Amino acid sequence: GLDAPVLSTYGGVVAVNTNITLTNPNGTPANQTVYYSTSGVDPRPLGGGAPGVGATSIGPNGTVSGPATLTATGTLIARVYDSVAGEWSATGKADFVVGTPASAANTVVSEINYNPRDLTPGTPTGGDVQTFEFIELQNSSAAPIDLTGVKFTTGIAYTFPTGRVLAAGERIVVVRDLAAFASRYPDGSYAGLSAKTVGPFDGNFDNGGERIVLTALNNSTIADITCDDSPPWPTTPDGNTGNGATLVFRSACGATTSAYGDPLSWYGHQIVRGNPGGPDGDAYASWAATNGVSSDGEGDSDADGIADLIEYLLGSNPTSASSVGLLPVAGTADFTVGMTTDKYQTLTYTRRIDIPDVSAAVEVCDDLATANWTASAVFVSRLDHGNGTETLVYRAPLPISGDNRNFMRVHVVCDPTP
Repeated sequence: GLDAPVLSTYGGVVAVNTNITLTNPNGTPANQTVYYSTSGVDPRPLGGGAPGVGATSIGPNGTVSGPATLTATGTLIARVYDSVAGEWSATGKADFVVGTPASAANTVVSEINYNPRDLTPGTPTGGDVQTFEFIELQNSSAAPIDLTGVKFTTGIAYTFPTGRVLAAGERIVVVRDLAAFASRYPDGSYAGLSAKTVGPFDGNFDNGGERIVLTALNNSTIADITCDDSPPWPTTPDGNTGNGATLVFRSACGATTSAYGDPLSWYGHQIVRGNPGGPDGDAYASWAATNGVSSDGEGDSDADGIADLIEYLLGSNPTSASSVGLLPVAGTADFTVGMTTDKYQTLTYTRRIDIPDVSAAVEVCDDLATANWTASAVFVSRLDHGNGTETLVYRAPLPISGDNRNFMRVHVVCDPTP
């Protein structure tokens, strides 16, 4: 029989428009031609015979006159066909991921609905409200990424189909039950959502929070998340005691293991049932455009000494000098650390919840001359007021006793996802 064509590269991750050279190892008789397909379709028709419609030829006469050009993820299958003998060779076959694979550097777990409530609209399959569960990913880069081989390995089980690509900033929603999800989130209300929806995943989320692990094609970890339904984690996503809101990740916190594990990197969606496939909260760019203030957040449009970005964080009016009363407040309080009770400096401030593109860290410094600010403040409490705002309380790491000097500030960073 005829030997299979020889591929210059046998699979792997390659750039778009990579050329794979196909060589006929059987010599170069005039009656032999190499045929190939990059879509996983065998160039040999079922049962044999002349080449199929989907086959592309490289030749003639067994020579390589043009390589196979890879433009999309898929399986390359090549064979040699002898037109005189009507004989096909064995297959030369390889799987390629074309483009940039999804990784921790370009993929964010952006929204989770782990404990929905049975709120209309929507018909839960079999009456089980948990069939509304979903988890959303977002491409956080400025270029397309390929989800081939990406899979959830802990918490739920799901592997993305070969060749699923996310454009820059695009989102994809993995659901537990396709029919239940479509009944609650129809395209009529969530434009184009069905095209961004895949599933079903196997298993279900633990209503009290759990560990969720997402891995890449090369088995590296994209996200490792252990969430909870008790403070300091947002409590509204708990469908038993809260309203079953979705849990939203603040993109500005950076998609790292430590950020995913920080309760303050997450908030309960302010829209009932969340917004799968779409933006969450009010991005600074749109808020600034609406209010006619600085696009970089560094301006002070109402000349009250508070930068526009800080007004955005506080939920104050950036066009009226009336925000001073909303600034962080310093204080003192007694805390027992270990077995010792001491008085500590505190900082309390109230902020908007639905601002996914802003992170705010409370920092501490013991000498303003050196300005050696560190994010060493200790989180104390988080109170959701039910009106779209929450109050956070922090304390200094060292007590006031012992002549410790502590200065505290809120460091705000805006880093929007595309």
